[in-house]
Amino acid sequence: MTNETATPVQNAPAISISNISKRYKISAGKSTSIQTDGSDFYALRNVSFELYRGDVIGIIGSNGSGKSTLLKILSSVTKPTEGEIKIRGTVMSILEIGSNFHPELTGRENTMMHLRLNRVARAMRAEKAEIIRNFSGIDDFFDQPVKYYSNGMFLRLAFSVAFNTDADILILDEVMAVGDESFRMKCNDHFRELKSKGKSIIFVSHSKNEILELSTHCLWLEKGMIKKMGAPLDLIAEYYEDQKQHYVQDQKNKIVETGDTAAIVDSNNDGVKKQWDEGHAPGNEIIKLRSIYIGNTAGDITHLYTNETVQVQVVTDKIENENSICIMLVLHDMFNEPVLLTHPLNNSDHINFTQAGKGQTGLFEFTCEIPARLLKAGNYYFVLHLAKNPMKETSIGKVRSDMGMFVLPQNIHFRLRNNEGDIDYVGDDMKVAVRPALKWSVENKR
Repeated sequence: MTNETATPVQNAPAISISNISKRYKISAGKSTSIQTDGSDFYALRNVSFELYRGDVIGIIGSNGSGKSTLLKILSSVTKPTEGEIKIRGTVMSILEIGSNFHPELTGRENTMMHLRLNRVARAMRAEKAEIIRNFSGIDDFFDQPVKYYSNGMFLRLAFSVAFNTDADILILDEVMAVGDESFRMKCNDHFRELKSKGKSIIFVSHSKNEILELSTHCLWLEKGMIKKMGAPLDLIAEYYEDQKQHYVQDQKNKIVETGDTAAIVDSNNDGVKKQWDEGHAPGNEIIKLRSIYIGNTAGDITHLYTNETVQVQVVTDKIENENSICIMLVLHDMFNEPVLLTHPLNNSDHINFTQAGKGQTGLFEFTCEIPARLLKAGNYYFVLHLAKNPMKETSIGKVRSDMGMFVLPQNIHFRLRNNEGDIDYVGDDMKVAVRPALKWSVENKR
């Protein structure tokens, strides 16, 4: 049951959801007649939470977790099978691009219709329509039938109407990512303005940046149920780690299927120490991987701390002698974003690594060090690339070569911990990976 009131109540939740569930009957067979086998599928089960004035809740979850179903229920597109919803205030929703518009009407006519439906006073509608036209940036297309609009133009008009109808509650379903970058920045700025005015917003997005930048709270749905609700950074980090572990397990299963189980790099420690004998080393006919070490400079992989130098050591077996060796490490953070690239050609030593191993075969040990206090605490993943030639000459100059390329099929995981007693007033609440200890000074110039 949904209970809507025309005006929000001071200090009361804009939306109260109590134990809502959405159940569907699963069809049996391929018959064209409506049949069921009696089993039930729950798109949502026992979902409860509250949205207050000025709150922005970003919803995350994998496909099929119930995100869109929840927004459809809140938008009165469908009814819950069980539970109660109380909505205090007017609602404007964008669930699918173009779904809010009649294709035969122009942008202006659709806008005027929405303004009327949202109880905007007749005397204000023309002025509001012009504000919406200017915000959308679709110019002369505003007076053309919307059936001729591109997805981007639909999005611009839909957001412009939603942001300028003075609704108390906005509900948005995975539509932010469709617009071009300049319009998205404009929408994000307007998001913040609406939040400061006490508007309530609930939206679904697969963009972690949008969730982190715009949300005051984050809701994680899994298999139709709330897994967690809390601070956006904490939940996004945990969600991405969960997704990463699922991906890592899938990769391990694929490696097992191919029979190359030696390529699996597992560790229950913060660091990694893995060796392969000659007959089982992963690689190809040009170069093989014999060992990997990620730990501190004292040889400890049990615990790694942000105030320690992280040593990365890779031993390769060069089988053919014609070319030199190129080794490249790409570091990804907990959000699976690449944050650091290192290879010997940008090292600080004087050694000419373009000649490393040229004309030679055998074992070569590469060692690099990541400075202490460069990375913040968290989970990280190395992608290891090995090749026989770092660069090649082309008609447009030197470019990176993939000759003899071998990429370890599993990313190498390690973890950094905060040091005991560390105090961080800002950095732990920010989506950053690189956070070096820079030299600061302060001087009173009065």
